[in-house]
Amino acid sequence: MTIPVIANVARALSLGWFPTYDVGFLQLRAFDVGTRQTPLVGMPSTLSDVSGTTSFHPGPLQSWLSALPVRVFSFTPVTLLLTQAMLNVAWIVIAIHALRRSDWSRHRIKVLVIALVFLASLGPEVVHDPWNPHAAVIPLAVAILAASLVVLGQSSIAWVAVLAGSFAAQCHLSFAVAGAITVLVALVGSTREAIHDAPSARRNAWLTWSVFAACWIGPVLDQFFGHGNLGNLFGGGGGEVLGPTDAWSRFVRVLLPWRLLFDVRISPETLVSSVSWWESALAVVVLVGTTYLVARRTGRVRRLGVLILTLVFGQIVITALMPVTLGTVFGLHLMRAWWPIIFAFWILGLSLVAGKWTRSVDSFSRQPFSLAVLGASAVIT
Repeated sequence: MTIPVIANVARALSLGWFPTYDVGFLQLRAFDVGTRQTPLVGMPSTLSDVSGTTSFHPGPLQSWLSALPVRVFSFTPVTLLLTQAMLNVAWIVIAIHALRRSDWSRHRIKVLVIALVFLASLGPEVVHDPWNPHAAVIPLAVAILAASLVVLGQSSIAWVAVLAGSFAAQCHLSFAVAGAITVLVALVGSTREAIHDAPSARRNAWLTWSVFAACWIGPVLDQFFGHGNLGNLFGGGGGEVLGPTDAWSRFVRVLLPWRLLFDVRISPETLVSSVSWWESALAVVVLVGTTYLVARRTGRVRRLGVLILTLVFGQIVITALMPVTLGTVFGLHLMRAWWPIIFAFWILGLSLVAGKWTRSVDSFSRQPFSLAVLGASAVIT
């Protein structure tokens, strides 16, 4: 299952991969972990260019989790590339752990097919690249998978959603809302079950909250004793933002399958250009139709649908709030968070339309529908 990651890394090495710019800085930060210069915030953010305040991405979790591998591989040009490969393998193992708890094996062929489509839509660079907006894509998919399973009653893997969601949210601001939603769902789900269930559920809740505390202790310490980075980020970027029209155009560009799969090399200058009226109308029909189908469901099915729709609308909002300079110049990598979200949305919608979901909650909860397949689509091939 790790062959795609290994093959991608081998290809990058054969092409003379070398850490430059942000990636080189990431490698230095990983070596700083455990010293007096241990990072408590994420990478420097270009939000500083428009806000007038020095800003960083939310957290240092990528550097922290890379610290041990970079020391194992020593300080060489390919250290961070090999480290990222180890992290991706770790996400694969975590995803398998979560999926096995949902009896996913009978759907393994579907999972493998969707995985290939998902990875093909990303392109080879994103699969192995340590650059923070690329490194967050697979963890976000794992977080969505785990959060969806929590909604389906599998609170024992809530810690997976917290770990993966926190990693994605801390890597890059464009992943912050989606990552935060998955973390919140996991925390609420595990706590709610701990209040009404057996001691094992309380242990799961303690584990989930402990993972949350470990992931966010750095940004919290920085907020009170350092740069106050989280406060700066919540303070807003200032200046003109993309707004709802351009945010909607971006959503349509990744929602429609032919754009999602074949438009990945679109130039940054065209990312905020308008889409055709019929594409926009089709997107409205798909979005409204899926919302209607979710509203007609009950219980866990509805809650799962609400989770996916919240991710979609949340990402539209954060896209609309992006400063114009960031959106036009660096548009492509700011859209990476959309990939796992849109795959989740399509699997949800197609599953509802095809009538694959039964009306029995018990029967439904035993099957890794929708998001269980989505999460695997990012990591299992």
